Amino acid sequence: MKKIIFIVLALVVCGSMLFAGGKKDTGKMKIGVSLPTLREERWVEDYNGFMDAMAKFDVDVIIQVADNDAARQQSQVENMITQGVKALVIAPMTLSRPDS
Repeated sequence: MKKIIFIVLALVVCGSMLFAGGKKDTGKMKIGVSLPTLREERWVEDYNGFMDAMAKFDVDVIIQVADNDAARQQSQVENMITQGVKALVIAPMTLSRPDS
């Protein structure tokens, strides 16, 4: 039974790849990056370092900045997945803890 389920899932995945309606593949790997903010020097440095590193490779980079909004970051990540990113770099927001 497991083999049948595996074969069916494999066929569905292959079929969806073959018949992905009208999407043009540039041949480049697409990488998504989710940053919490660019209002802090730390994240600006990470952004610049990442972009410098990716310039050495033939990749498309999609960068989304959530402005410290968790719901917005989740939505942006989901959107990048639907855009077909092959890798995701997520810098999640840190929640402030009240002093103990």
